[in-house]
Amino acid sequence: MTDRKTGQADWTADVPMPGVPALRSPLSLALFRSEAMAVSRHWVSLTPEERRRRALEAARDLDEAVLLDLLQAHRQLFGPAGARTSPQTQRTYTHGVRAFLGYVESSTGGLLRLTSDEAQLWIRLLEAKRAPSTVTVYLAAARALTAALRWAGAMKDDVFVDARPGRNPTAPWERRRPYSDSDFEKLLACADVQDRVLVLLGGHAGLRVAESTALVWADVDCGTRRLTVQRGKGGKRRRVTLSRRLVRALEDWRLLAPADEPRLLAYTTTRARQRLKVLAEKAGVPYLGTHALRHTAGTRLYKATHNLEDVARHLGHSGLETTRIYAKWDDQHLSDVVDEW
Repeated sequence: MTDRKTGQADWTADVPMPGVPALRSPLSLALFRSEAMAVSRHWVSLTPEERRRRALEAARDLDEAVLLDLLQAHRQLFGPAGARTSPQTQRTYTHGVRAFLGYVESSTGGLLRLTSDEAQLWIRLLEAKRAPSTVTVYLAAARALTAALRWAGAMKDDVFVDARPGRNPTAPWERRRPYSDSDFEKLLACADVQDRVLVLLGGHAGLRVAESTALVWADVDCGTRRLTVQRGKGGKRRRVTLSRRLVRALEDWRLLAPADEPRLLAYTTTRARQRLKVLAEKAGVPYLGTHALRHTAGTRLYKATHNLEDVARHLGHSGLETTRIYAKWDDQHLSDVVDEW
């Protein structure tokens, strides 16, 4: 992508990904999984010599499509999520690979001649333009691509073995700020029926935006106050308890939602973020992003229970380390304890 101000290529820019399908229903999800595994089967069916030849050619030509296919196959075969890698993760890795290939094309002697110094320089250049969280994800994508190339025999050395981003000066809990109780209520007060569901899915049910927009009505049981996240982070499936306010919002929205639309919300993840941003401006509250709604749910639940296991189970965390962040926001509990001294 070209920077309009400088006329130069901006290899950090996000670009559309027409090759990544948007999931609309459980049927399309099954088809997506089947099509995705076809890529892995293709690379595995090649002889080692042919696999190496194709990988070398793609690396030499910086053939994005082939390199992404190779990366996808390698992650499905050897990655932690395997075939359950979510479409959101694939989209994120695609952004990272495109940024990395743009840097290689404009600043190095090519992907096959990339040095560890050039790999570290790329990280430093990213840090000058991108948020630390984005640098981390883009670095993971570049590492995954070079690992796939080593698997195919096109690269020998791990140029990222010693590459490290700089330390983030912001404390982890400060990077995960929730909406305050008052701001959360202001968002709800300004929301229409559908946006109210979006806000409560994040702020009460603790869903990630990709999980909210992937829901279909069949995933929700208002009678038992439960919903099922079919494919969360890492491909995990979990059951989530619904608050009574969220159940009422869902029932209100069901009466107005198009009868022929299986999805709960007629939003993509990008559209959902845009809607929340508009809602924040309308409500006069700081826009902290959609993920801050999930942090709101975690913080509120911890304040109510002081039980990290309950919070971890509600949010779908695999361990308590990630969940401990919500204890940092319980300032009132700390104040109450100190007052007793």
